[in-house]
Amino acid sequence: MRPELIPSEEYEAAIRIVLRKEFGLGPDSLVSSTIRLMGFKRSGANLRAAVEVALQRLMDQGSVVVDTAGFLVLGPKA
Repeated sequence: MRPELIPSEEYEAAIRIVLRKEFGLGPDSLVSSTIRLMGFKRSGANLRAAVEVALQRLMDQGSVVVDTAGFLVLGPKA
């Protein structure tokens, strides 16, 4: 499936699942883990960009925040 055909809510849900499981990751690890969770074997530029856009949206909403150690974690609005 082409990344642009997947609704952003799907990417956002996958990001939340990864962070609930891992409790905190660096940005690159979070994107890679999200891509694997969604069942993709490889991550092209379009797929990575789609996950990064969803991650930025979650950060803008306060659903994902950076903790004191510099890791991305679920925020109070998750």
